[in-house]
Amino acid sequence: MASGYSLGDLLSSSQKNSIVQNHIQVGSVFLTNLTESDGIYLNPGEKEKPKFLIIVGFDNHGCAVGVVLINSKINLNVEENKGENQYNQQYPLKAAKYPALLKWDSYVNCNHIFPINQARIIDSCKHIADIDPEDLLFILESCIESPIIEPKKKKRFNLIAELEKLSDQINDYSDIS
Repeated sequence: MASGYSLGDLLSSSQKNSIVQNHIQVGSVFLTNLTESDGIYLNPGEKEKPKFLIIVGFDNHGCAVGVVLINSKINLNVEENKGENQYNQQYPLKAAKYPALLKWDSYVNCNHIFPINQARIIDSCKHIADIDPEDLLFILESCIESPIIEPKKKKRFNLIAELEKLSDQINDYSDIS
């Protein structure tokens, strides 16, 4: 493995916090490698898997962000979760709408929110794109409606407040046009 350093290594704690506040937003998409310790399934022989993460919320302590994952196919385990069909929480993203992000149509799994340390976002994740506000609205709604995501996790990452803020922004924009 090549030696070197991340840009995060060059920044003070206050500089990192400034970056988080100004550039890491709900709807930002990042690319990073995840491992089993992050809570994802790996195929035999894999040590890590590159995944696209969409930020859906922040905790109140400024330590973690809640993210959902983009998958190239619908998660086949959705019907096994709590015995219910969870296809409604698999939100489709069209490659034609997100050419910088996707090579083919993909799905956001809104049945699971992964907590990621904000420092990790700065140190080891690459910003790829931002999700369109209307798509983000449906993603947040799907996460809130998911019977699989525990209510305390929805509350931890302030999903309802983020949805309300986004709805207000969309309505304000609609009023201008």
